[in-house]
Amino acid sequence: MLHDKIQELEIELEDSNIAREKEVLVNEIDTLDCVLGHLFNLKSGGDETRATETGGVNNNFHQREKFIKTQDLETKISAQIQN
Repeated sequence: MLHDKIQELEIELEDSNIAREKEVLVNEIDTLDCVLGHLFNLKSGGDETRATETGGVNNNFHQREKFIKTQDLETKISAQIQN
């Protein structure tokens, strides 16, 4: 269920053109990723699993952050070209 919501939010993020909306979506996705990681850790009880999940969440966050910066840069360049 959480995984499905994360996927929905990631689709919304890709479709968004507003920087503030992207930031909110990234925060929601990261929060749900973190919750999902903690729930998985509680289920499995292993520290190795938690370390792997935490690393995956951090990696996803940085990828989304780069994606947003790239989109923002493309928007700025397009605006400058049109002027």
